[in-house]
Amino acid sequence: MAKFFTDDFQDNFTESVDPPKPKEPDPEQLAREREEREEREKVIERRYNKPRIALLCLVAVAVVTLVVWLLLYFFAPVKKSQERGVIMEIAIEGAWMKTYEGKMMSERVIDSTHVYQTDFPFSVTSDSVAALAARLAGTGRRVTVKYDQYSGLLPWRGSTRTIVTAIIPDDSVFTPLPVVEQSASGKSSHSGKK
Repeated sequence: MAKFFTDDFQDNFTESVDPPKPKEPDPEQLAREREEREEREKVIERRYNKPRIALLCLVAVAVVTLVVWLLLYFFAPVKKSQERGVIMEIAIEGAWMKTYEGKMMSERVIDSTHVYQTDFPFSVTSDSVAALAARLAGTGRRVTVKYDQYSGLLPWRGSTRTIVTAIIPDDSVFTPLPVVEQSASGKSSHSGKK
């Protein structure tokens, strides 16, 4: 047991031995190792860039598709047509954005014997077209309304998908008919202009 507690102090007084100095590496070997390391880094970069590029392409295609869909849905008219009828009213409506809103009694011919009248709500974006509609509203004068119909609603365009672009008054309603007068000789003579 005495051996466990005795210390001969040999380890503290030994001379320290310097580790052997590494010899200078060969410049060709260093260049070769550097090239190998660069090749490994390129392989790692290429391996991680492929999914990143694929993801960026997928996101770009999704954004372009969304932009095209929004443009077609809100700004490309799906129907350009005209309707004939009598403008009943036009008013400025809207809580946030004021727009011209109107109603017209539309004449749609279903068969050759009956003419059916239906409501035709519309919005107007042009001030001049709205002024013309206001002058013709409630007069009973027949008009032809040219309009564009969109898929989506935008608050500055109005509360309907039907946007009136032009109003053409039907002048045949107010054209005076020629007056037929009976003369004493029994022949009729036409007066008035055709």
